[in-house]
Amino acid sequence: MEIPPGLEKFLNSIGISTSRLKWRLYEREKERAARAAHEKVLEERGEEPGSGRRSRLPSSLHWLNYEHKYCPRCRQIVDRDESKCPHCGASVPPAALYKIMRLLGEIAPGGAAVMSIFMGVMVMLYIISIFMGGPGAILQPTGPEMIRFGALNPWLVIDGDWWRIMSFGLVHSGLIHIGFNTMALAQLGPMIESEIGPSRMLVVITVSQLTSGLACQFFGRSVIGASGWLFGLLGFGITWNHRHGGSRISMRDQFAKWAFFAFAIGFILNFSNTGHLGGLVGGALMGWICDLTPARKTAWTGLWKWLVWPSLGLWLATCYFLFRSIF
Repeated sequence: MEIPPGLEKFLNSIGISTSRLKWRLYEREKERAARAAHEKVLEERGEEPGSGRRSRLPSSLHWLNYEHKYCPRCRQIVDRDESKCPHCGASVPPAALYKIMRLLGEIAPGGAAVMSIFMGVMVMLYIISIFMGGPGAILQPTGPEMIRFGALNPWLVIDGDWWRIMSFGLVHSGLIHIGFNTMALAQLGPMIESEIGPSRMLVVITVSQLTSGLACQFFGRSVIGASGWLFGLLGFGITWNHRHGGSRISMRDQFAKWAFFAFAIGFILNFSNTGHLGGLVGGALMGWICDLTPARKTAWTGLWKWLVWPSLGLWLATCYFLFRSIF
């Protein structure tokens, strides 16, 4: 389904980007194709379409009974027992893990499972900080409370709390802080994750958080908040769209404008632009080496696959030490 040219021109004239809308329409077309494929399988088996468990599920969850899954990269239909996509060669998660990730995607902003997990952890930690720190923590937790909840302090990192380089990207200093970051991430994250898939999204977030934390550590800045890897997503969007060229140049310019204004706000409000710059550089590097499409593999393709599990392990270890610090 295409957007009528007249409507697209009108939406662009009032400042509404149609890129995300086009992608959602594309996803719906894929969903319809999946339903049609499932109906065809039922007919070949001699079963009545809509029979069995499927009829007792809400329409948005009918895919739970499908005998196939989507490739997370090229979005083509893959048999439930396949471990690799026959269309693009990407690794495909087992059926059970696929369904868990997709269920998370159903409740995530824009259907982004990884963003759902990160934002869920951020909100959970904020709620815990209020229960443990009292009503004052709603708007402004104390310094010791922020340290307890994983803030980056260079001296503590030197003393052995290496995990703070990662943990500060999950915790926030009050309602305004977490509100601003979650709203920005809800707009930006799904746009990127829908294009590169959950595994690459995890790697981009991890690398951006690492480069942001290392920059703050090197320059001796204490910091807290997710804006480091938020800038990483901006950096990724700039280089990723630049490499695509063509109509994507306007998206590149939009990401660059967001980054510019965010840096300006950081200078005005005395935020840690050191961490912002570190995250931006890390994300931009990932955007420069990421495969543009599933079919156009590069020398870095194997690196992305290798980085997924260390990234997951690093976040799990960070959460372990963070919860030990809190409780």
